[in-house]
Amino acid sequence: MTDRPTFLDVSRRLHQSAMFRAALGKFGPAVRGVPQPTRGRLTTFRRLAQRADACVEFGTPEIVPATRRTIRNLPSDWPKLPTYRLSRPSAIVLDDVWLIGEHATPVTRDGRVLLSPYRNHPWSFALERRADVDDFVRTRAFTASAERVHDGTLLSVVGRFDPNYFHWLTESCAQLEVLEVLRAKMAMKATVLTRSGGPAFQAESVRIVSPDVPTLGWNPAQGPLLVKRLVVPWQPGSGLGASPRSLAWLRARLLAAAGPVDRSDDRIYISRRPGAWRAVVNEDDVNTVLARHHVRPVQPESLSLLDQVRMCAGARLIVGLHGAGLTNLIAAPHAALVELRGAYGGAEYVNLAACLGAPYRGVRCSDLANDDVTVPTDELDRALADLDRWASTRDQRRNP
Repeated sequence: MTDRPTFLDVSRRLHQSAMFRAALGKFGPAVRGVPQPTRGRLTTFRRLAQRADACVEFGTPEIVPATRRTIRNLPSDWPKLPTYRLSRPSAIVLDDVWLIGEHATPVTRDGRVLLSPYRNHPWSFALERRADVDDFVRTRAFTASAERVHDGTLLSVVGRFDPNYFHWLTESCAQLEVLEVLRAKMAMKATVLTRSGGPAFQAESVRIVSPDVPTLGWNPAQGPLLVKRLVVPWQPGSGLGASPRSLAWLRARLLAAAGPVDRSDDRIYISRRPGAWRAVVNEDDVNTVLARHHVRPVQPESLSLLDQVRMCAGARLIVGLHGAGLTNLIAAPHAALVELRGAYGGAEYVNLAACLGAPYRGVRCSDLANDDVTVPTDELDRALADLDRWASTRDQRRNP
């Protein structure tokens, strides 16, 4: 996944299926105007601004690798770490941009489609047929007068992946830090566009991290919206990776809202609902091993976001199957992570641990039908014992 804002010049060919084939990786003449990176897969905002006719540009990010010092004992086939560090929040601001369709896809006045709701990647854009964008561009509706107009400055956090808790927090919600820069450096106040009827954690997280910022709900049934000034941040995450600095900002906001918590030696196992997709088949055996290490099961999906933050803030260990619940490591500054992982999933949580400086152990599980897994309890026991030894050594160094 790329992290830069990307434009597709599709004013003539968006309605052709060739565009979608090209967007799936076969880049050809059907996709034009995609900024090419100047360093590997990364490009500068100045290069983008020249192509996008941006009216405001600030903050060229510095890209450096993230540390791997806390990551140990990974299997040879474990996902690699494409993580980078974003040294400061950065964005461009564009004039007169349309937002259309389910994911508030931006379309400029000259008919170019901005891929910020799709992680700035054509492949994500082409996961489904975009009839709304297709028709809007094919009929050149971007040249028509607007029935709905937002006269102020708007930052949209509506996107293809925003219903996912991990991608929402690390990619969408973390972009709200840019609002502080807008206020401090440009005296510019913005409204945040969120999905109407979205998961409860979306509205709650916006209230927590940006309590004084007004919000506007996005309902695609109301038709296209012309935005006078659209803020387009440099994304703090790249789909699998994230920015340690951005995560630190997000963690500070979440913990400040949670207030004082018990800093006890709490150890939690994020259990999945019985009968749910991707279940741990031998969970009784797993719970037996976890009990020997004083790890208790929890089901965070039954809690509000703030209650999940309070639950994890004092944790010293988080164990769980690869899934959204492990995202709460963001709110656990003292915790190590043990990820149970089958064939499903990527490097999201090993990257998250690396960015947060959290000790990480991965336990490879056996795959069954429906993406269910069987956890090798002996390997789980060894991983927990290893972290116990690490914690004991750390405590001795801190309290000689």
